[in-house]
Amino acid sequence: MIFALLLSLAVTLFSCGLDDFSFLYPVPQADITQEFNSRAIVSIDNRNNFSNSGFLNYIIYYRIYVHDLVENPTTVDRFSAINPALLSDYNAVRNLIGSTTFGNTNLDNIFLQRGFWFLELDGANIDSVLSSSVFGDTLIFDFSHENEPTMSIGGNTYTLLRSTGNNTFNPLPNRYFINTPALSLDANINTQINADVANKTGIAEQPRYTYAAMYIAALGLDTTAYTYIFSTPALIHVFLLPDFW
Repeated sequence: MIFALLLSLAVTLFSCGLDDFSFLYPVPQADITQEFNSRAIVSIDNRNNFSNSGFLNYIIYYRIYVHDLVENPTTVDRFSAINPALLSDYNAVRNLIGSTTFGNTNLDNIFLQRGFWFLELDGANIDSVLSSSVFGDTLIFDFSHENEPTMSIGGNTYTLLRSTGNNTFNPLPNRYFINTPALSLDANINTQINADVANKTGIAEQPRYTYAAMYIAALGLDTTAYTYIFSTPALIHVFLLPDFW
């Protein structure tokens, strides 16, 4: 009798809460086209426009990795050769990529505890740029060697900026995604200066090359618990940073 009552109560609670379950759709990995080591095209669908997730915006996590060679293309089979930390970071989230598990409240911890930071834009608020206005549009990331890396959407092009961790570190030589000796110098790779860079041991001090891995996820507000939730992530690309010597 007690078991039947508990079972009935569980079914009732589950049924009542089903319609209120908040979730976010991820960017399908299949909707991202990676070109060589310098470009990526990300198609954003509009499914989150119809979910009850309290969608806020898309977020992009990044981390920079030091390497002593130029890799082209930067495919998964080369991650370990580029930098062991790159493969380790990828393995930490690879089971989430393409998953239909929604409402991941721990995604921030997974990335931030591994040394990732939030991508920013020069002269624009990236949260506003990647809000619901991006539904049905395309993001184009360009890391060509002609200028500072950019992200384009519609008719707008934005220069990408590294984070300062809310002013907890001072990236050198500047906040642009440009490969310079100051970016990969051993003495600068620490929590006070280039906290967004993963070093590589056993290589010459110079010349060095640097790569930026970027992942995209949707951020929303759980409308029942009023806590942040995330979609599962997708790998945008591992970009080779253009040189400025």
